[in-house]
Amino acid sequence: MGSRIVKLNLFKIVFYLIIIAILIDSETMYRHLTNSPLFGGGFGWAMGFTCLLYVCMSTTIKIDSKLSVRLPLLLIVLLVYIALSQYNVQRFLVGFVGIFFCMYFLSYFLHRKNQMQDFLKAFSNIMLFIACISLFFWLFGSILNILPGRITTTYYWADRIRTTYTYYYIYFENPTQNLVHNTICNLGIFVESPGYSGFLTYGLLVELLTRKSFSSKKELKLSTFKIAIYVVTLITTNSTKGVLAVMIALFIEYMFKDVKHSYNFVIKLVLGGVLLFIIAIAGTIIVENKLATSSGIVRMDDMLAGLRTFAQNPILGAGYENVDAIIRNQLVSRGNKGLSMGITTLMAYGGLWLSCFYIGAVILSFKNTHSTEQRKKWFLVCTVLVYNLFVSNSGLSDPYIFIVAAAYSAPTALKNK
Repeated sequence: MGSRIVKLNLFKIVFYLIIIAILIDSETMYRHLTNSPLFGGGFGWAMGFTCLLYVCMSTTIKIDSKLSVRLPLLLIVLLVYIALSQYNVQRFLVGFVGIFFCMYFLSYFLHRKNQMQDFLKAFSNIMLFIACISLFFWLFGSILNILPGRITTTYYWADRIRTTYTYYYIYFENPTQNLVHNTICNLGIFVESPGYSGFLTYGLLVELLTRKSFSSKKELKLSTFKIAIYVVTLITTNSTKGVLAVMIALFIEYMFKDVKHSYNFVIKLVLGGVLLFIIAIAGTIIVENKLATSSGIVRMDDMLAGLRTFAQNPILGAGYENVDAIIRNQLVSRGNKGLSMGITTLMAYGGLWLSCFYIGAVILSFKNTHSTEQRKKWFLVCTVLVYNLFVSNSGLSDPYIFIVAAAYSAPTALKNK
């Protein structure tokens, strides 16, 4: 019994190490701090190594023979794309193919060992911890300015060295972001509010998905408290994307809530209609206000530039991370090469070929839902993730690659336990 507990704790430690590596390898300040070579992509390798460590710890599980068919097919699809496009070959093999297959094996064994929910809860716990820390420093430091320890540091981002302020390197104030939004944004450890709000949205989704597995009132109250922390933190990021994601997720969760009596069902439909109307009005106002800003103009230009680039090579696109091809189709000049619209960027980079690779994951995840409850969860996750992909350049990020890999591994893993 004791050895099982120790092994379970070791698995949880590995989960936290993988998630921390994924976080730091994303658009966090740690990755862009000047004179910090460790954070210049090294955590991508650490994440891959830790995934393989988890796989080695799970060798008692028999690998299904169908895996020997599915994996080569996925590999062929990706290799055909890079062989024909011939752009950024090494970076694609390391930054996409390598990470995808590490994530594939990770998610495969998570499914087989019934540890996927434990892994997701570990992610939610880390994001909740970051949210609480950032809320504290945002309120008492950035807003009320009563905390000591605020220092100036520099980071390299968007082709230049910039200045930021930090409290003990666990919370950052980005003057560039604050200038754009005309307020002090809660960025936590991230460079931009969209990046932070994206990870907070993932954490919120985990809480909404696991909430129905709780039976006691104490667990439900704790889950409600966690959801409230996520919602408040998302609002403080001042991210349009985050606010709309919260509204969409909570609306879907409310509409899928089970009711026991017919009159409660009627009340739910009426309130749902009212909420939908409010969301539509609020969303319209938010989007209109966003489009009136320089950030909104840039986002629209990114979307149109992505579509123009896709139209020039609809099958294979311009090549993996060929941002210069998109820039040539932009009408609005800017001081960096950052893009903001995920779906059109993915289409521009990978054309129909790489886009269908993502669509295939969505189809497989739907086919794997057998119960009404699973379909509700699938609809909630897919709606929010597609929305997030549309309004942020996250399609090629580690979390999205994990989601795609998990969708491809689930049918084989779950049907052959």
